[in-house]
Amino acid sequence: LEAAEGAEVLDLRALRAAVRGFGLLAKSEAEKRELNTVCTEACAIADVDFFTFSFDVIPRGRQVLRQCRTGTLMKYFQIYDLDDSGALSCEECRLLFMHWCAFELDSVSFASMKTVFEEELASIASQGKDGGQVVLFDDFESVMSRLQEQVERTILARVDEIEHKEILGADDLKAHGHELLPLHAAYQRADTDGTGLTSRQLMYLLAEMGLRPSEEEAGADLDHVLRVISGQLDVGLAFHDFLRAVRAARKLILLSGHRTLKERFDRLDKAKARVLPKGGVSALLELMGLVPRCREDQAAIWRLLTEFGVDSCCSLNFMQFEELALKVRERLKAAQHDRVRRAAAEEFGIPLRELAVFRDMFYNCNVDSCGRITVDQVKPLL
Repeated sequence: LEAAEGAEVLDLRALRAAVRGFGLLAKSEAEKRELNTVCTEACAIADVDFFTFSFDVIPRGRQVLRQCRTGTLMKYFQIYDLDDSGALSCEECRLLFMHWCAFELDSVSFASMKTVFEEELASIASQGKDGGQVVLFDDFESVMSRLQEQVERTILARVDEIEHKEILGADDLKAHGHELLPLHAAYQRADTDGTGLTSRQLMYLLAEMGLRPSEEEAGADLDHVLRVISGQLDVGLAFHDFLRAVRAARKLILLSGHRTLKERFDRLDKAKARVLPKGGVSALLELMGLVPRCREDQAAIWRLLTEFGVDSCCSLNFMQFEELALKVRERLKAAQHDRVRRAAAEEFGIPLRELAVFRDMFYNCNVDSCGRITVDQVKPLL
């Protein structure tokens, strides 16, 4: 009840803050509506005291979030249940959990949550038909519901740490609060010497995140913006400057592709209703080349569709679709890069942190437009 600032009861605004601080955080519009209803009904008669908060608001909040998320988690579960047995092996559960948290946590917070997950997993695993340990959906859902609260509390604590360490402003938190941990992790991986990012490091980091537009997508304009940002500094780019660059890149990508995307959107909007249903959204994403390459991508796209309400047959207008498409683009690109990075580290036996040093050496060469260097450039590196 820290949100109450010492008060014995909570009004509606303080109650919402306390519920969020407890780890009950809405991800989609449907979840926001349900949580808001719980809070509004609790405050309808009088302000909420500690016992009402603990024994009424929190249990009801947990219940409505679990109900809202059952479909999404079931879809994830089915994607990883390759033999359609209705159960996952412990290894498949670990893989699902890792991909579920991949774009919410950094390495520090994920390591702590993984320890908790392993303890929970051991408590629900049972013997399958083949003698191996398996987990049924209902048990897995119960564990994930509990862990999601801890994940959200961990995120809030880490965001607070990063905010003070990096001296972030209100604009930074408003624009990136929900993704601050993975962005900070990506920044730290690229900043191999701890002095801030160089212009080259920044440009290649944005490319890995799917935020480096092609020349047709105003790539030259982005290069100019990034040079302006980096040229204002005598040292490497700090984290808050990196966030400025991310916002600039996203804005340019949206602006440069606006006309083409609008034409495609209007062609699929055969009813001229200025919205696209679920089928139209999927078709337009496919036209843009934003299609899954593996089950991890498939699950990630489904989760984004759920957050935008598309899974419940909600239609999207053009602005909503633009935002969704950009998120899908970033998510797929980041997932692809992460798979390549981990595969390279495993194949060559190189720690992930050391791999970043090799990447810097590579990009310090005169990389061509296809991301390659010549044999003559390799020799001095050896």
